[in-house]
Amino acid sequence: MHRSAKKIKALIFLCCLTYFASYLTRYNYAAVLVGLVADLKIDNATGGIAVTGAFIAYGIGQILSGVMGDRFSPVKIVAFGLIATTLVNIAVFFLQSIGAIIAVWCCNGFFQALLWPPIVKLMAEHMPRRAYERATTLISVTAMAANVLIYALSALFLEVATWRAMFLTSALFSGVTVLVWLVGITKNLAAEHGEEASEAMNDATTDNSPTEKKHDPVPMEKRRIATLFLLAGVFPLIFSIVLQGSLRDSIATWMPTLIKEEYRLSPSQSVLLTCIIPVFSTVAILGASFLEKRIKNEAKSSMILFIVATVDLLVLNLFFGKNAAISVVTLAVGSGCMHGINHLLISRVPGHFAATGQTSTVSGVLNACVYAGAAISTYGYAALSQNKGWDATAVCWLIAAFLSVFGCAVAVKKWKNFRTEQDALR
Repeated sequence: MHRSAKKIKALIFLCCLTYFASYLTRYNYAAVLVGLVADLKIDNATGGIAVTGAFIAYGIGQILSGVMGDRFSPVKIVAFGLIATTLVNIAVFFLQSIGAIIAVWCCNGFFQALLWPPIVKLMAEHMPRRAYERATTLISVTAMAANVLIYALSALFLEVATWRAMFLTSALFSGVTVLVWLVGITKNLAAEHGEEASEAMNDATTDNSPTEKKHDPVPMEKRRIATLFLLAGVFPLIFSIVLQGSLRDSIATWMPTLIKEEYRLSPSQSVLLTCIIPVFSTVAILGASFLEKRIKNEAKSSMILFIVATVDLLVLNLFFGKNAAISVVTLAVGSGCMHGINHLLISRVPGHFAATGQTSTVSGVLNACVYAGAAISTYGYAALSQNKGWDATAVCWLIAAFLSVFGCAVAVKKWKNFRTEQDALR
């Protein structure tokens, strides 16, 4: 059964809106971290514990969410996650203790994990392949738009109000999104179920053979995730995915602090400059999609982007501490490359597992690997910067990007063969 273009567009809109709300209620903490640290009179490492804890909870939750998304209603899982993260953001607005903020923000990491794998499941099951690819690109661009809004609002609130206002604003948007999601997705899928019932009735009335019974095509035999990953060459990719997560989120989290401390800018100026990251990331995501359409291999496309990031971060190291503009641009380009790679390996790759019936699980596992890297690096880079300086952190970013090239290179051939085989079954 082919869904109408109108219903596919409506589903894409709902998924984009939900992911926009997810970003707004997840990355707002990192955006106001420089103000939070100053207001609560704590050091960077202590302030970063909440981000690290949330990443750990998010990674663990991704695996659970992935498995749940393949077994229970993705619609209800997403709704629960949105409601819970809304309440957490309201709580942070009122809390005064950094210990309490850390505790509830770690819970937020788990609640946020309930969103992405079920969304991937819905898109993979209710969209043809080309529509799915278009949807993942739009969602990735939507996430970057959310980032622009996050940093713009954060800079505004740090200048004229308080960092706490960012959490209340995010909660308000997320609360409205829950209502739109529940009403919109229920209507969208209910219409589809009605069409399926109508098609089934038409098939029954046109079948004049009493002895011949129609059967659905036999689905591909389910295999263990580890076996699928071995056949597809995903294990080497996971190595690169972990490093990509460490680069993507550590740059986004600590760029305002790095700029403030290295170039003596105000907190609001540092946060506002970080708005450049989503702009470069949007370009990188669109560029990654363009590249993948021609190469038709996410592993090879990611390898190319890692090479670009390696050269970019080499330039950062050569000019670090000497020129603020070069530092800002190279950090933004490096972060953009990581978002482009994330789009390919986390958004696109799971869609090729649709025939296995384990799209949500695959999405959860891969996303968990991203945030395993993010959890380790966010706190680790903060501690490294305090002990060795931000220049040492920049060197580590360069090494991580360079090593990631090899993980993708090893996976290129196996992934190409697996993708071709699975797409033929879809």
